Amino acid sequence: MSLSDPQIAAAATIYLAGAVAGALLFGHLTDRHGRKKLFLITLATYSLATVGTAFSVNLVTFAVCRFFTGLGIGGVGAPILFGVLIASGSRTHVAYGYLLGAGLMLCGALCEKLIGVEAAGKSLEAVSRPLQSEG
Repeated sequence: MSLSDPQIAAAATIYLAGAVAGALLFGHLTDRHGRKKLFLITLATYSLATVGTAFSVNLVTFAVCRFFTGLGIGGVGAPILFGVLIASGSRTHVAYGYLLGAGLMLCGALCEKLIGVEAAGKSLEAVSRPLQSEG
């Protein structure tokens, strides 16, 4: 399957929409049904959708699988992680959790700025050293 740049951007947007929807949906369900049960559901959602993505044959199935991958990731990230921090009863732990998340995002931005490459519209071989076989 070959996707154009606008199709890849659309798939990424659909993935992010799934992640937001997952955080909202599974966050609510986690409060009602417990973290353990919802963690297993979000893990299964993510896993099945990831396998589905690998076997996608067209843009529609790829986009649907990416949405459900995002849904599973969104359901694990915020509700489960911050649910544990909030359950600790410590505002300090929650604050540290948010600061850690913000720090990781800043580190990612800094790494991109320092070592990022212009890769839009280029093949992997064009932006990295080609693998060389020995022998």
